[in-house]
Amino acid sequence: MIIHHLNDDKSKLPIELTGFENMTTKPQGMHAIIGPNGAGKSTLLKALTFYHHKPSLSYESKSIVNHNIHKMIAYMPQQQNRLHISIVDFLKLVKRKISFQDTEQLLAQFNINKTPYDSVHTTSGGEFRLLCYIQTFLQPTPIMFLDEPLTSLDVHHQLALLNHIKKESQSREIWVVLHEWPLYLHHFDSVIAINQSHLEWHKNITEIEPIDLEQLFQININDVNFHL
Repeated sequence: MIIHHLNDDKSKLPIELTGFENMTTKPQGMHAIIGPNGAGKSTLLKALTFYHHKPSLSYESKSIVNHNIHKMIAYMPQQQNRLHISIVDFLKLVKRKISFQDTEQLLAQFNINKTPYDSVHTTSGGEFRLLCYIQTFLQPTPIMFLDEPLTSLDVHHQLALLNHIKKESQSREIWVVLHEWPLYLHHFDSVIAINQSHLEWHKNITEIEPIDLEQLFQININDVNFHL
């Protein structure tokens, strides 16, 4: 995907994001978005999905515009409402023809101890995040945006989810807001670093040096047991 610019009328923006003009990511792969709290990571994903910006975007020479975005980008926000509907109906919101059996298989695959007819409202925090991820990847789009998908998951489920995302990234471009970077950054193909709503750097995983992360987070890298 290419970000040509993020807005054509900056005076109307609640938050101005800078430095992203002409940033390009590979059409397949996993791209981590990292940065301090309040850096603008979630704001970037909202901007790219036309939430309060009017970006100019393209993917493999095709323009992404407001009327076709649902065909191009599947977006898992940081927070979603836990509806009083069954799990199978929750998934039918994005895939109308999904069956009871399909839902059963997905629940087993993601180790969610529920039945398709159980209410979404009865799920735990981690189970609900997994359901939100399932709802996102079921959408047949070439791009996925995942805002903190590992939140509320234990390490076992975090690794299982990352493995699924990695598999999906063989045919899709996936952006992931990541707070758990000391553990999982090596799973990604590139990293987008943001601070104070500004793009600090965008690098392939093999190009990142410890000093990049130390300066971004104002830490000593030896204190977080990090390695690439």
